[in-house]
Amino acid sequence: MLTDNEIRRIAEDSLGYKALAQTVEEIICSSETPLTIGVYGEWGSGKTSLMRMTQDLLRDRDKIKSVWFDAWKFDKAHDLRVALIHTILREIQRDEAAAGTLKSKAGRLLKRVNWLGLGKATLSLLLPPGLALQQGTEALVKPPEDVPGGTLELIGDFEDEFKGIAEDYAGDEGRLAVFIDDLDRCIPEKAIEVLEAIKLFLNVHHSVFIIGADKEGDRRRDTPEIWPKV
Repeated sequence: MLTDNEIRRIAEDSLGYKALAQTVEEIICSSETPLTIGVYGEWGSGKTSLMRMTQDLLRDRDKIKSVWFDAWKFDKAHDLRVALIHTILREIQRDEAAAGTLKSKAGRLLKRVNWLGLGKATLSLLLPPGLALQQGTEALVKPPEDVPGGTLELIGDFEDEFKGIAEDYAGDEGRLAVFIDDLDRCIPEKAIEVLEAIKLFLNVHHSVFIIGADKEGDRRRDTPEIWPKV
């Protein structure tokens, strides 16, 4: 009997998706990076199951790290980009195989990312309606002493720090596979935030993003087309 619950293990495959999962696995492990893979299909077609089975296969691969991000669960977050970054760094911190020095770097950057998200949310409450965030406004909310720089500086220097951490985590011959599920269930503005974050991360060697979405869903809901023409 089939249920609406996604399949998480390749051994539990009841949809006949094993061959597809193996194909995606091989693309992740052998293609040049950075890389983005789109898994498109209508709701209930098994996108999540295919991605979960692919992640399960990757667990048997040496030097392959994976992160799962349920975009829809964070749809109410002030900034979905911050939520995605937070999820990746937290996974590095939780990985028992990761070096202690790498975990420390991830922790320090995570603190700055948390401040970035909190700072932006707080500023949006402090500013009068219709007033745009301008340079110097971030001084209204000062970061903790061990978080150097203001909000604008955090945005400016984050990319290089994340690159170093992600590349160290994946290793010279490894991969960092980030699965992003249910992006189509987010409102278009939030989905675009994630795509913008991926554009930033695509400059990171050894990174692969696997996006599960209903590409036609936006048209059925009469909302703007947001998916890249790939």
